[in-house]
Amino acid sequence: MKWKDILKGKGERHFYIENGKPVQWTGETHKHPDGTLMSGKEHKEGVSKKLLHFYELDERHLKHLSKETTVIKFKRRFKKVVRNKKTGRTKTVKYGQAGKAKDGKDRIRPGTSKGDAYCARSNKIKGNWRSDPNSPNNLSRKKWKCHGNKSRR
Repeated sequence: MKWKDILKGKGERHFYIENGKPVQWTGETHKHPDGTLMSGKEHKEGVSKKLLHFYELDERHLKHLSKETTVIKFKRRFKKVVRNKKTGRTKTVKYGQAGKAKDGKDRIRPGTSKGDAYCARSNKIKGNWRSDPNSPNNLSRKKWKCHGNKSRR
């Protein structure tokens, strides 16, 4: 990131206020005709939220701003609760893109050309996801019924 980008405000975190606490917004943004920064690519009445930069937050909102209270919401389609056998602790693994496909049908369609493309793409992801059966990539590949670079019915 260049200094010019920082001066223009690119790369800054955006927040909206929910129940009196700031929540970080990570999605698309647009400018309202009056110059207000809003959530979403286009304005939708009742859906778009007013966004604030960090320096625009009030004192009462800043006191809630910490690693624990700043919630970053990522919409995921599936979740699986996994229990560590050694420690007994549980964690929730969220995976899969939320929503339906453009034609309104299910997004996950094993055995199709889209399935083959997904399996080939996800197979190239680096890291040790292959050794962890509960990694989001492994769980998604299982839903798509991936075997190597191919998706089977």
